[in-house]
Amino acid sequence: MNDLIRPDPQHPQGGWALLQVALPPGSTTVLAIRDLSAEQWLAADGWQPGQTALGSFEVLAAGDVCLGPAIVDRVEPYAALEISVDGKKTRLTWPDTVAVSPAGLQAGGLQVTRRTAPASPLEGTFPRKDQTLPVEEAAPPPIEMPPELPTDDPETEKPGRRPLFLGLGFGALAVVAALLAYISFRNDDHPVAEPVLADCSTSGFAARRDLPYFEQIATATQCGGSAAPEDLLRILEAGVRAEEVDALVRMARLYDPGVPAEGLLVLSGRDPAIAAEYYARAAAAGAGDAATALSAVCALLEPENLLHGTARDQFCQ
Repeated sequence: MNDLIRPDPQHPQGGWALLQVALPPGSTTVLAIRDLSAEQWLAADGWQPGQTALGSFEVLAAGDVCLGPAIVDRVEPYAALEISVDGKKTRLTWPDTVAVSPAGLQAGGLQVTRRTAPASPLEGTFPRKDQTLPVEEAAPPPIEMPPELPTDDPETEKPGRRPLFLGLGFGALAVVAALLAYISFRNDDHPVAEPVLADCSTSGFAARRDLPYFEQIATATQCGGSAAPEDLLRILEAGVRAEEVDALVRMARLYDPGVPAEGLLVLSGRDPAIAAEYYARAAAAGAGDAATALSAVCALLEPENLLHGTARDQFCQ
């Protein structure tokens, strides 16, 4: 929960945080941090797939461990983490109240490394949002002209042949005029509707990140399996920060062990304590079924787990 990690008041510009630990002041402890969604461990030079520890930290007088920019600048808000303190593991959600350092902002913000999704087979086949598919105009059918009549001697020309030739010529001109009029009428008064297809690539989702949450999640639903899990997670995290009811419920169901793990976005670490927080926020925002789901997930909390005890006190009363 967010009360285990809080901003360091000694560094108001950001980049530092305090982690509450159950150890005596003056002692030292070894920390290890694992990103549950990316299955990676935080090391001194960034995230990596192999398990690693961050070294020795001194416990301050208030029972806190001070975390510097090497850690804070590499963790996303609302990231699901597992923090090991001297081998004792606790799962929590990184709060959005801890700001990155000014140097981290200048470097481009958060530097969290996630699994790279395989390239979509449909990527590159759709136009961008500002592009439309060209529509080829159908060419008018060729006009067959009558075969050229042989030139006869005026003295032997048969009656009625010249009026017939002139009639066919005027008829062909009338057909051409009608076709030109039809094409002009269709282009001016009845424009052809061009299909608009969603760009399901990561760059396409990045270009739409300023759109309202429901427009982004609707596009992700349209993309289906062509969307990368990282893009779906970013949309949900943005909706959670905006307190969107739909995003809060979706995020809670991702962590709820009682909900079947299905779909494109599946978390490896599902924790009822984290689910309880999101269900409680969804219920406060007006989600009708969130209170029932919260009661069910509160029954899964383990009494001996520190994180679960905090969740029970805050959300299950």
